[in-house]
Amino acid sequence: MAIFSSFVMDRNDHSFGFSFAMEKMKREKVITTLAHRSAVNRAVDYIEDNICEKLELDRIAAEANLSKYHFLRVFKTLTGETPIQFINRIRLEKIASILLSRPADDISSIAAEFGMTDLSAFSKAFRKQFGISATQWRNQHNDFSPDEELFSRTKGLKEVLSSHDSLYISDYNVENKSIELITVESFTVEYIRYTGSYIRTDNLFEEIWAKLYAIADVRGYMDEPEFKTLVVYHDDPQMTPADKQRLSFCITVPDKDVSNSLDRLIIPGGKYLVFKFELPQEKFILAWAWVMNWLPGKAYEPDTRYCYEVYTESQTEGLMGIDIYFPVRTSV
Repeated sequence: MAIFSSFVMDRNDHSFGFSFAMEKMKREKVITTLAHRSAVNRAVDYIEDNICEKLELDRIAAEANLSKYHFLRVFKTLTGETPIQFINRIRLEKIASILLSRPADDISSIAAEFGMTDLSAFSKAFRKQFGISATQWRNQHNDFSPDEELFSRTKGLKEVLSSHDSLYISDYNVENKSIELITVESFTVEYIRYTGSYIRTDNLFEEIWAKLYAIADVRGYMDEPEFKTLVVYHDDPQMTPADKQRLSFCITVPDKDVSNSLDRLIIPGGKYLVFKFELPQEKFILAWAWVMNWLPGKAYEPDTRYCYEVYTESQTEGLMGIDIYFPVRTSV
């Protein structure tokens, strides 16, 4: 009997030890995944900040604080693309957008701004990504008359909107409160990045905000007079496939704060058009549609810095303030 009891105890001890080891391995795997995701975020932020410059793989890997070969494996695992594929896609998407906003500029000169100086290679890459030539792209997407209805000018965005029945597009009137051209100073944010369609019907975005607000509350960020919450839109839904669209949910960080539990990003300063709206939260995307419809033909040249939206309080029940910051280079 004593032998049996001893056997049971030994087996239970072994089982406990095995469970403990498995839990430890799971925790370590989660920690490693988070560290790798943070490393990839740093690399992606560096790429976006230098998208018009010559980008070297060694330098990008150094930003991620990983060896080049380890970085290549981690980047491909988390993004589904190699760094070169990611860089080329982002460059082509930005070029495609600029082709529409600067219709008088030469296509080859726009491509050259992003380091794509080989016109033959650029033409092949553009056709492969978008299915048509750069000239056809520009002609097809700029073929509209001034009196077209709202949302009809931006084909990709219209498709996004029409796929989301709860927006009731035809039944909701979007009113812009004001448009200002201002100069913004750069500032630092902490963020949680999401990759996937800009439109979701579950509570994931609310869960992300709950986590950020909890961090801001514990650290006292919300007591700062300049505290803001914002979302950075890294991609244009007209250009980027839904599964690769990226959002960064952000809270501003005081300059004196040196803690660093989340990834950080510097929102660059410069000139921005600021569009102010008050809308129900679920209809924020309609404000973006209004902006995208307003911009064509205006005397503003879009810049490659981030577009973002800042949230403000509204005096009207059921509405929230949303200020859209759209970067511009010049005004003529």
